[in-house]
Amino acid sequence: MLLAVAAMLDVARRVRRRAQVWSLGLGHTGLAVLALGIAVVSGFETEVLTPLKPGGEARIGGYVVRLAGVAPVAGRNYTAVQATLLLERDGQPVAVLQPQQRTYSDPVQETTEAAIEPTPLGDIYAVLGAPDGKGAWQVRLHWKPMVGLIWAGVLLMAAGGLVGAVGTGASRAGLCARPCAAHSLRHPRNRSMA
Repeated sequence: MLLAVAAMLDVARRVRRRAQVWSLGLGHTGLAVLALGIAVVSGFETEVLTPLKPGGEARIGGYVVRLAGVAPVAGRNYTAVQATLLLERDGQPVAVLQPQQRTYSDPVQETTEAAIEPTPLGDIYAVLGAPDGKGAWQVRLHWKPMVGLIWAGVLLMAAGGLVGAVGTGASRAGLCARPCAAHSLRHPRNRSMA
């Protein structure tokens, strides 16, 4: 019986140490991936501001953005002007972007709603501007490469935290060989002291 308890305590200690190592590794790897993603996005993002007439096109990040048209739309508490932008790569359709200029009625407020298309290599943002009075609309396009690295870094850090929390669960369940400062009063051997 004593041998079984000692074996359980040893297994719990090893699981906790292994979880701590994995937690540390995942967390720091996630931080590095996050920093790399921020650096790539900050260093290589591009922006294009161009007037487009229906049928006109602009290029950004290896994609072609073509303005199919602009039409009024109505929402529950707003009216809007919505552009339909066709996103293509190598002549193949990728997505339809529909940025809007909204006017809310109560309280009166004007906003722009960006359209975002995440792609494997980065994200494309489209914002509809004002008409230029000559049949064209100002369209602002943003290419933010490798945004997925930022999300991957955050997920790795969260996984590291989860592994660390689960790994210390064995010690908090009273299976650790010796009490630690974090839970000494809650440890089964020390309950009489509380």
